[in-house]
Amino acid sequence: MTVTSHNISTLLAEITRRSDCTDVLHASMLLADHLDHHGAPIDYARRRALFTKQARFIDPRCWNDLQRRLRSKTHGVERPATLPAVELPPR
Repeated sequence: MTVTSHNISTLLAEITRRSDCTDVLHASMLLADHLDHHGAPIDYARRRALFTKQARFIDPRCWNDLQRRLRSKTHGVERPATLPAVELPPR
């Protein structure tokens, strides 16, 4: 799922309406204030530059083998785009 401003607005509107989410809203506001003052601990520009230049992060055969070995459901599941390329040892 891609995070968009619409997704965030919808989530915040829902959290604001629900009385059982007061603590979640408060924690989100504290986190936002902290990040505004101190920045993110992760260098996202560096991550984007590092990982978006690769056409493929993991070989599809390796991904399918990994799912099979972990007994994961593979039908309709897309490979995460954030995984670095890995070579699995032969079985």
